[in-house]
Amino acid sequence: MPGNERYYSFGVGMVHFVSVSTDEDIDPSSTQWVWLDRTLAKINKQRDIWPWVVTFQHRPIYNSNKNHGNWSGANNYTYDAWDGELATYEGWPDDYEALLLKHKVDLVLTGHVHHYERTWPVRNRNDVTNPTKT
Repeated sequence: MPGNERYYSFGVGMVHFVSVSTDEDIDPSSTQWVWLDRTLAKINKQRDIWPWVVTFQHRPIYNSNKNHGNWSGANNYTYDAWDGELATYEGWPDDYEALLLKHKVDLVLTGHVHHYERTWPVRNRNDVTNPTKT
């Protein structure tokens, strides 16, 4: 992790954890996307050591809390003391989710929304256990 505290990975027991930053781009032209693609590919070659791959990040790409919504990379917050534009980050959620699916990540842990929530497996904003539900 020296020199980069924004995204990193480490193994503990049978789990390899991968941290990503929701405060920067994660589209295919970004440094973070290239790093994540390479890191997950390397981990997948060692699934005999780490059969579980868990990513974690600050903002969830999916949640049902209407105050926050799904993380799209666009800051939609309003601040009384701020009159400038807030940054927009590319690649959330589509490019990021594509990497998770490509590399068969087992679990994604997120924060930001201060409500407990868990879901059925989701792909492209749909419940994959019941294709008729969205």
